[in-house]
Amino acid sequence: TISLYDNRFTGTISANIGNLTDLRQLILGRNYLTGKIPIGIGNCSSLTNLELRDNFLEGQIPATISNLANTDRLVLSNNLLRGNIPVEMGDMTNLAYLDLSANSLTGNIPDVLGNITQLEYLRLDSNKLTGDVPRMICEHFEKSEKSYFSSDCDANSASHVSCNCCNKCYGPSELTKRYGECPSADIKVIINRSGHPNDPWNFLQWSLLDRSNHSLIEGGLSYADRKCSELSDGCYVHRSTCASRSACYALQISRLVTGSSPVNNVDISVFVDETEMATANYRVEDFSEVVKFGYSSESEMLSIGHCDSIEICGDNAAAGSRERDIFDRLVKISGIESLTDPHTEEYKAACWIINENNDMTGFSDMTNEINYYALLQRYIV
Repeated sequence: TISLYDNRFTGTISANIGNLTDLRQLILGRNYLTGKIPIGIGNCSSLTNLELRDNFLEGQIPATISNLANTDRLVLSNNLLRGNIPVEMGDMTNLAYLDLSANSLTGNIPDVLGNITQLEYLRLDSNKLTGDVPRMICEHFEKSEKSYFSSDCDANSASHVSCNCCNKCYGPSELTKRYGECPSADIKVIINRSGHPNDPWNFLQWSLLDRSNHSLIEGGLSYADRKCSELSDGCYVHRSTCASRSACYALQISRLVTGSSPVNNVDISVFVDETEMATANYRVEDFSEVVKFGYSSESEMLSIGHCDSIEICGDNAAAGSRERDIFDRLVKISGIESLTDPHTEEYKAACWIINENNDMTGFSDMTNEINYYALLQRYIV
C-alpha cells in the first residue's frame, strides 16, 4: 500500500508506476499533482483501491485503466480531466465505488457501465456530460435500495443529463453556490417585465454560457422564476454568479414556443459588478439573440464583443487553451490583480501550476501558497 493522502506533494505521477504490479492500494488524494494519469497505471494489476482525487491531473482517462480487473474502488474526482468516459471501463466488473465527479468530462454516459454488476456507488456530476442515462445503467441501480447514483440532471440546466434513476441531480444551482463576496467578477442577469404574465414570459428562455457552452445560470420557461409568471402587475427577477474576470461569456436569449405574438415587453440586462453591460428587449415572435462579452486586453475588464488573449507567465494564452482554462479558474477564486503582477506569490504559484514546475524555491512563503491554491480544489464556484 502507498498512502500519501493530504500532503503537499507536487509534480507528476511517475510513468514507472506500472512496475508496481503487486501494489494493492495507491492513495494520492488531496495533493498538488499535475500532468496526466500514466498509461502504465493499467499494469498495476493487483490494485484494489486507486484514489487520485483533489489534484490538478489533466488530459483523458487512459483506456488502460480498464486493465485493473481487481479494483473495487476508483476515485478520480475534482481534477481537470477532459474527454469521454472510456467505454473500456465497462470491463472493470469488480468496481463497487466509482467517482468521476467535478472534472470536465464530455460526451454521453457509456451504457457499458451498466455491465459492472458490483457497482453500488457512481458519481458523474459536475462535469459536461450530456444525453440520456442509458436504460441499462438505470436498470442496474434500480435493483438495489442501497445504491447511489448522481449526475448533472437538475432541471435548471439547459444542456443536462436526463436521468430517471439518479439519487441526486446537480446543476447550475449547485455549481454556482458561493459564500461571501465574489473575489473576481459578479455577473448578474436581470429580468424586467411589465403587465400580464401570459405573454411573453412563458415563451422565454435565457442562459449565461461559458466558452465551452456550459450553462452557468439560467431562467425562463420551466425554470425557477415561477413568481414572475404569477404576478399580474410585472416583476423584477435577477440571478447572479461569481465568474472569472479573465474569461469569455455569452448571454443567449431565445423564444421556445411560436404562436401568438407577444403583447408585453421584457428587458433582459446583464451587469458585471453592478455596471450594465447590455440590455436586450424581447418583443418579437421569433426572437433569438446572443450577447457576447469577455476579457478585453485594453481595459483589462469584461467588455462587449471581446474575448482577447491574455499574457500568462510570459506567454500569450488564447481563450480555450489549457493555460487559459487553468488561469481563469484561479482568477475566479482570487481575482485578477494578483495573478497578473509577476511580483506576487499568487502569480508565481499560478505559473508553477500552469508550467508543471516542481521547483517551489521561488516562493517566499511556500505554506501560504500551497494552502491558497488548495482552494481551487475545495471551492468550486
